[in-house]
Amino acid sequence: MVVFAALFYARSLITEEHVDTFRAAVGLGQQLLEPLLIAWVVAAATDGRISGPIASARRLGLLYFLALPLLLLARVPASLLHQHLNQTAVGSMGTELWLTLAIDAVVVGLIVSIVPSAMVRVAGWMDKRSMQKRPAEPRPLTA
Repeated sequence: MVVFAALFYARSLITEEHVDTFRAAVGLGQQLLEPLLIAWVVAAATDGRISGPIASARRLGLLYFLALPLLLLARVPASLLHQHLNQTAVGSMGTELWLTLAIDAVVVGLIVSIVPSAMVRVAGWMDKRSMQKRPAEPRPLTA
């Protein structure tokens, strides 16, 4: 929420000439921080085993360097298409407008399904890694 507020109130926080640079820096920072929160977000939606952002970042560890490119690959192409479709819709009328908005609705649906899927994939990698680190439990002796 802090990042959103910084983006939303940028014009109130800094001078007009630096607003775009500020928003770009904050947006990039948000993209770089997001992988660190994956375990926390997925746990909130599933089992709740991660208690907060610090625990999430610790659990991710070096998998960050796999999670970041995966999330960018999941988000950037569809987001660029979404942005292009929105720019195309501005000033359009009639069939062109509605066709553009219909295609954009499908693209938004892809964004909201692909990105969480990537997050769940990374959470699965974390679980798999944590299972490999645990020592094997001793087997009961049978007579």
